Amino acid sequence: MKVRHVLVIITSIIILVTIVLAFMMGYGAGMTKGEQDAEKIRAKRLAEAMANDTTIKDTNFVKVFAASFTNQIKPITAAGFGQVVSSSMINITSEVQGVIYGGINLKKGTKFKKGQVLFSIKNQDVVLALKARKSNYLTMLTNILPDLKLDHSENFDAWLKFYNALDVEKILPPLPETKSFKEKNFIVSRNIYSEYYNILSDQERLKKYTIIAPFDGSVLNAMTDDGAVTAPGSPVLSVIRLGNLEIEVPIKSEEIDWVKAGAEVVLYDNNVAVAKGKVNRKGTYVNPQTQSVPVFIDIIETSVDLYNGMYLNTEIKCEGFESLIELPRKAIFNKNEVFYVENNRIIAHPVEIKLFKENSVLVKGIPDNTMIAVEPIINATDSMEVKVINVSKF
Repeated sequence: MKVRHVLVIITSIIILVTIVLAFMMGYGAGMTKGEQDAEKIRAKRLAEAMANDTTIKDTNFVKVFAASFTNQIKPITAAGFGQVVSSSMINITSEVQGVIYGGINLKKGTKFKKGQVLFSIKNQDVVLALKARKSNYLTMLTNILPDLKLDHSENFDAWLKFYNALDVEKILPPLPETKSFKEKNFIVSRNIYSEYYNILSDQERLKKYTIIAPFDGSVLNAMTDDGAVTAPGSPVLSVIRLGNLEIEVPIKSEEIDWVKAGAEVVLYDNNVAVAKGKVNRKGTYVNPQTQSVPVFIDIIETSVDLYNGMYLNTEIKCEGFESLIELPRKAIFNKNEVFYVENNRIIAHPVEIKLFKENSVLVKGIPDNTMIAVEPIINATDSMEVKVINVSKF
């Protein structure tokens, strides 16, 4: 039995070692193949460059593709990145208690039109109570009409018309105006005014049992469902307005003075312009974590469908111009650094990126006629000796 255990353990160890060795050999072969492919590409480019430049003969140095760049005057822009949201987003809560009956499908994504019933709450008992109260009010008026005819005949026709217009199925008509102090005291003493306004209050309360859509929109979230019982203050739906979208973009505090209300904005998705907008307003406070100021942009024209929650890059057109250099995107590494080529050595320098384009990037802070590596360098280190290959296209 012990011999069998030993054999099982030894066999397991052998299998494990075999798997590890196979993985290491495969990984090494893959790395070697990648380096070989990279070297083949570099060798091909080097051969092309050497064919055009007979001075490049020394192959002891790392060859780099570089070019000299000069600043150009370009319009000042403020770049940002933000989330698209609806200009109107509201939470609808119930002000009364009862069973919910959906006027629409109470599910996420359901669209509705302005004026459409979103949902109603069972109100039969409230309706019957209101009708009973109106009937009692009719009785009160019936009791005072004879006195009005005898003592205040000058205004009896108005009160009779009011009485005839009362209908338990309809809303209350306007109260007649009294024509004398004595008539007013009589009406007040019979509680005609107080009961009238109590009924008006009940009519307004009855409206809370039916929720009407305030705009064309869509359900963002539903906290209950058809047939559920809701209580006063309970959330029912979260809805957003369709069509009116805006985006909140943080702008650096040192650039916020450039941004003006009404400024034109271009919005990008994956470096492709997809919409236009204009600055609606900007905040008067600085975010302590990012040291930026929020700018709110109305989206006024789109070439694709935009949705609540999307993230887009923005380019705000500001007043004035500044000097910028346009580099190929391949020249950027570590997010915001480039390699200067000085005295046949590469030196890493941070740059201020103003705007990303599809294949290039606009940067600020690079002196004119600076030689910059325009393609990635394998195993690059600061101050490494290189041989420069000038290129005119990248």
